[in-house]
Amino acid sequence: MLNNSSDLPLLSRDIASVVVFSADNKVLMGKKGLHSGGAYADSWHIPGGGIEVGESKQQAAIRELYEETGIVAKPQDLIMVEDIGHGEAEKTKDNIKYWCIMAFYRFVLHLPTTAAETKLCITDDLVELRWFDRAELKNVQQIPGGREFFIGQGWIDE
Repeated sequence: MLNNSSDLPLLSRDIASVVVFSADNKVLMGKKGLHSGGAYADSWHIPGGGIEVGESKQQAAIRELYEETGIVAKPQDLIMVEDIGHGEAEKTKDNIKYWCIMAFYRFVLHLPTTAAETKLCITDDLVELRWFDRAELKNVQQIPGGREFFIGQGWIDE
């Protein structure tokens, strides 16, 4: 596990994210650029980001999903996952480096379209989007805890 060895100032963030399943049972993941300043750069993760002041977890998930993928979701389309994840990483915000302590609130979205039929648009801090089948998820470099989350939900085998 990472630690705050540089004694950076602490930043606490609640994160809303969405596990997107296509009709052909693939999972959408994105990757941030190495110099984006976000936590876990250059690792695959599900679309999501920080919950803004006055925003519900569900509203944040819908907004972040759209900003990062171009996918429009309605509140009734999202199912909240009970497992709340936690993570820590260095993050740059407003040109200041922080040690970010995060709580991850995840939702599931099942699309009526296949991965090939789903139009994606990178519009935020991701540099790449890609659909993965369950076998690929076992071996792809994910953010810390990502693979374990998928195993815990029964979406991939150990």
